[in-house]
Amino acid sequence: MTPKERLERLEKRLTPRPPATGPLNVFYVEVAPGEATGVTAVWGGVGREVRYAAGTAVPLLTGGPHKLFGGHAFDV
Repeated sequence: MTPKERLERLEKRLTPRPPATGPLNVFYVEVAPGEATGVTAVWGGVGREVRYAAGTAVPLLTGGPHKLFGGHAFDV
């Protein structure tokens, strides 16, 4: 391997790569009246938590594909 090839290989390793994109994980959480509602990013941006008031319609996010989890799927 020539020095130029080694430098190019090293440059590829050191160049930041864009984050991998894939399905967005969406968690729908029903909250009690008076608690904060809205959409927040979770898991470093690969997931969204949609908090909505109890007794109202579930707001659906646009776009896709999504993996949908209703409620507190991972509560222990």
